[in-house]
Amino acid sequence: MRSVFFEALASNGALGWPTSLSMVGLVIMWVLVGIFLWQLPPEIPMWYSLPPGVNQLSSREWFLLIPSLALVMTVVNMIVIRLGLGGVKIFGYMVAWLTALLVFLAGIAMVHIIMLVL
Repeated sequence: MRSVFFEALASNGALGWPTSLSMVGLVIMWVLVGIFLWQLPPEIPMWYSLPPGVNQLSSREWFLLIPSLALVMTVVNMIVIRLGLGGVKIFGYMVAWLTALLVFLAGIAMVHIIMLVL
């Protein structure tokens, strides 16, 4: 038995594209973690809002925070889209594209950190 939510995603291209982009982005992020986590130095620059220097550094395990938060935000936004399917259509589209944007920006942050330390 298929879910109404998955049928709506499959039949509606406006929801399918950003959802697919988000899922592909998440897979790419976790592949980057799998490839580069062991190559990172013990301390990496993570906290760019702090003053430059030692304050910006954290252990490399914190690198997992970026894809984990992206995954949590994607799941939360998919739940929000699922709850809003019966309402205004533009709301679901906006949340779906917001999810794709969040995953894209998190991926850029990961690539930036990798490029800085390697």
